[in-house]
Amino acid sequence: MMDSKALQNKFFKALDGQSATPELLEFLPDVRLFMKNSKNQFVRASQAFLHNCGFTHESEIIGKTDVEVFEPSIGQQYMDEDQQVMKSRRPLIDRVQLVPNSEGLLLWYLCTKIPLFDHQGEVIGLAGILRNCNDTGSLPRPYHKFEEVMNFIHYQYAQRITIDELAAKAHLSRSQFERQFKKLFHISPMKYVTKFRLYRACLQLRNQKNDTITQVAQVCGFYDHSYFTKVFTREIGRSPKVYRNES
Repeated sequence: MMDSKALQNKFFKALDGQSATPELLEFLPDVRLFMKNSKNQFVRASQAFLHNCGFTHESEIIGKTDVEVFEPSIGQQYMDEDQQVMKSRRPLIDRVQLVPNSEGLLLWYLCTKIPLFDHQGEVIGLAGILRNCNDTGSLPRPYHKFEEVMNFIHYQYAQRITIDELAAKAHLSRSQFERQFKKLFHISPMKYVTKFRLYRACLQLRNQKNDTITQVAQVCGFYDHSYFTKVFTREIGRSPKVYRNES
């Protein structure tokens, strides 16, 4: 009688070279599937993931990277995480992430990524799934205390925001808040505020062509034009003016 490993090998060798898993996940609308090669380029995406990104057809996303699909301030974060998964050769399981939907609103998702290997055991890319925490009701308990904090940042980013103000909303001391926030989100609170402001600035530059750079800076929480330009250029890799012209 054939042993279990041999039985598996015989079955999968008989397949036409494509796993049925991506097609099967199309029947789970709350699961968003994506696959990327070692250059961080998308090579596969489910319809639910495409819709989330504002695309209709898979051909629109193939070959693109996260910084081309999402705003650069967020896309680079995803790419850095991908490289970590591929270099470590280890999966990343159920990490909570804030992911923009097709309208640009940030929503809570559980993200799982696994490295993909070729026949020689070399990493050639990764596969990942996203599950909307609102759909599954599965936001892990440690994140619950930060919901009010994140909502405050997302709606009040144009105003002055302080660490003490955020810590009070989480009912934590300043030191506890900074430590727990960084442990969960892998970024300091004020660095996150800056990244979110840059994310909103990217949207503003792309969608509000008549606004001056100074106006964009002000409505996104940067009250100094030169400081905004300096931070934007450092984090995004090009000036606000160049970014707008390229959008």
